[in-house]
Amino acid sequence: MPRASLKEKERYPFSTTLAVRVGDLNYGGHLAYDRLLGLAHEARLELLSRLGATELDLGDGRTGIIAGDAVLGEMS
Repeated sequence: MPRASLKEKERYPFSTTLAVRVGDLNYGGHLAYDRLLGLAHEARLELLSRLGATELDLGDGRTGIIAGDAVLGEMS
């Protein structure tokens, strides 16, 4: 499987502040990938909440989100 490539955007229209706890760090003192995915999920829930939506209802009473894949990695 080829590696995914992430490209940084010039502007991000949504931001939120999340607490990183000591348990979120790995032995090297860096944010662990598994914890990063959890924080990304929390940020997604915050975005949806601000928009008046949820993962089960994006606003039309029928459409929800199914996350079929996730990619985590360093920005190049």
